[in-house]
Amino acid sequence: MSKTLSRMTTGVPRCKVNISEASFSSSDSYILECLVCIRDRARSAETRGEIHGYRTRQTRHINMPRCRLARTQKCYPFIALKMYNRLPGWIKESRSDRHFRAVLKSFIVDHPFYSLSEFFDAEMTF
Repeated sequence: MSKTLSRMTTGVPRCKVNISEASFSSSDSYILECLVCIRDRARSAETRGEIHGYRTRQTRHINMPRCRLARTQKCYPFIALKMYNRLPGWIKESRSDRHFRAVLKSFIVDHPFYSLSEFFDAEMTF
């Protein structure tokens, strides 16, 4: 619905180019809300470094719950934890919730995502 509305209001045939000109798309707002809501859970969640004593690259990543069904892997809590693990460390280590939201919002505005798969495929070395 938002793609069609965006094409109609701007008069362009493709929406992907237009999304970057607009400040926020529906996928961007979904990413923002998921990450803001999951932050409290992420503070108390078990990290990969707490499971074993080895120093690995994913030491600070949250340990993902095991699930075998694709439907479970596409639900909100699982996707939100996956997105949180994909964030750069400088965003995760924000001082307060308000600062985290502001930094995350400016990050998403600077790097707009057309879909969730684009978010997961993006290089997060900004």
